[in-house]
Amino acid sequence: MISPSRDDVLGGGSPTHRWTNVMPHIWSISIHDATPRCLPQLRRLFDCVMDIPVTCRSVAIVPNWDLQWDVRAHPDFIEFMKELETGGWELVLHGYSHSHPKRTPIYNRIFRVRQGWEFYGLNYAESTTLLTKGLQAFREAFASEPKGFVAPNWHLSPEGERALRDLGFSYTTYMNRIENFDTGSLYIPAVWFGIGKRPMVNRINRAIQKRRWRKPYRLVLHPGDRLSFDGTNLRVDLHSRL
Repeated sequence: MISPSRDDVLGGGSPTHRWTNVMPHIWSISIHDATPRCLPQLRRLFDCVMDIPVTCRSVAIVPNWDLQWDVRAHPDFIEFMKELETGGWELVLHGYSHSHPKRTPIYNRIFRVRQGWEFYGLNYAESTTLLTKGLQAFREAFASEPKGFVAPNWHLSPEGERALRDLGFSYTTYMNRIENFDTGSLYIPAVWFGIGKRPMVNRINRAIQKRRWRKPYRLVLHPGDRLSFDGTNLRVDLHSRL
């Protein structure tokens, strides 16, 4: 990943930016759960965030969401992703199907997360199998090799990370850091929304995020976050959630 300069992060070095006062410490932006099933929402979301003043921008692509949305069967999605790549967005691998594994932890039931935890608790062989499937679909769809990987819900076992290294990935990200396999850990937390449907859980989540909002952080958005996909309203919506 290319680290933005202090001016890029804080909005300096350029004309006053309309996002700076709302999110002065944003380090990077990443759009997760990019799949053909939500292409209209993705287009609106990207329209709103194109001018956020960062230099690290990535799209986390799920190659076969829920085993029903194979990216290779959707040329319109492929075309849109390649347009983003040409515009400076890095395409990264985000699991294979993003579906529940068999070993769903109690946390999943508490937070009512419908999708995710795909790599939770997987051993080396299981991780390698899923990663290989994801890589094959990614390569065939985009004719490129992803350097980064983000596990669904950021839950990746140590054996899964070892499989990433052996398959030639350069880095992965966790909830609180970026793990570069050449240079080590960079501790910058993620700020995200829409963790679940329970009001109390969401209030707890907002309290945690609010502390992160005051220092450099990685902004992570999803097409299903139910944000206001309108330029001004999106800024207000993001700010009000904290």
